[in-house]
Amino acid sequence: MKLFVQLIVFVSLTLSANAQKKWRLYDMKVDVKENYNDVFFATDDVGFIVGDSGLVLETRDGGKSWSKRTDFDKSFGNIRSVLFETDSIGYLNTEDAVHKTLDMGKTWVHNGFNIYRNFIDIYKGDMYNYGDAGFGSFALSIHSAEYDTIAYHFGFFPMYSLERAKLTGDSTIVVIQDTGRVYYSTDLGKSIQRVFSPQDYGFVDAFSQSIEFINSDTGFITYNQNLQLMTIDGGQSWTVDTSLKVENIIEPSTGVLSLVDDELYRCYPRISWFYREYVVEKFNRVTSAWDHLYKEVDGFGMEGYRNKGHLHGTSKTLFTPLNNLMLYYSEDSITSSIWNVSNENFKLYPNPSTGKVVIDLAEVKGVELLQVHDLRGVLIQEMKDLRGVKQYILEVDYIGACILTLVDEEGRKYSKKLLIH
Repeated sequence: MKLFVQLIVFVSLTLSANAQKKWRLYDMKVDVKENYNDVFFATDDVGFIVGDSGLVLETRDGGKSWSKRTDFDKSFGNIRSVLFETDSIGYLNTEDAVHKTLDMGKTWVHNGFNIYRNFIDIYKGDMYNYGDAGFGSFALSIHSAEYDTIAYHFGFFPMYSLERAKLTGDSTIVVIQDTGRVYYSTDLGKSIQRVFSPQDYGFVDAFSQSIEFINSDTGFITYNQNLQLMTIDGGQSWTVDTSLKVENIIEPSTGVLSLVDDELYRCYPRISWFYREYVVEKFNRVTSAWDHLYKEVDGFGMEGYRNKGHLHGTSKTLFTPLNNLMLYYSEDSITSSIWNVSNENFKLYPNPSTGKVVIDLAEVKGVELLQVHDLRGVLIQEMKDLRGVKQYILEVDYIGACILTLVDEEGRKYSKKLLIH
């Protein structure tokens, strides 16, 4: 039986209608194939995205437009992270080097800390750099933004397999080694004791993805598998949180933790055989639970996200890149057309339908792509270049709920749902 279906953009499946309205998905209009490794906003207007093969993207208009830096290239290797101590002083790091800016990212200068397996982070507003100082020994340097000085610390614990570390106090540090083992030190790594091993809980191939603390006592560690840890004693002991266990997931992940203006967020992509999803959650300090903020599901099968869950922004805006799209959140009402992804721009009728579905495109600025998927994400039909079409009738041999994706000539997407019976 031939039935007629409509257009629906799979921008998102709504968990909360009111909260979902504050999220927008838009095209960054950059041709990027590299994986994203971090995102950070120095101010409300100035932000950076870094990634593999020397990728650096920047915005100076609050994320409305992004450009690729030409002073970084493949010779820099994979850029792991970017952060700012102040509005002007910032750092980004590669495998074995740190680059510093004093002018809000307009220029970057190499800072040789001579640390291998190189990482950077922030503690009390100061950048600290840690890694392998040679022969696998642990090295830590702390930069004071106020006095522009560097304090060096060297430990004797072997760091050949260092994954990440986190300062939790002036002299205490949590270190994560290969296979996700967690260690705790009260003297900045000179002596250290193991406090958790994922293998004891059956997670044989676990490795950590992020560690973050919301205060001196409470912190979390996320892993590539369905494993998340929590501590309430500053990292001296850890308990397992199995609330994220999901079946039939090809690439299970508890995602990446991001602390933005003292609020802790967790983003995690998951890929199943039929769909991929991207989830944003916020830690509720009152209930000690994770509140769902956003969930986007689409039907592009095995293709994964190039961002593993990095998020940043300000108290009122959040950004997390998804391949060449940006997922954006704002507390304020959005008036600029670049953020406007309203589903009211087109109409379809009747819905539900037993036959023809008429799509009114008069208010859409040039339809470049129309796709219809079933709820598993399997592509049913695709049409290209409907620019100039004011009204369209779509005919599909299918019965059930459908998802239709519409993309206009400026890369904006729209969504609706249709039931065929």
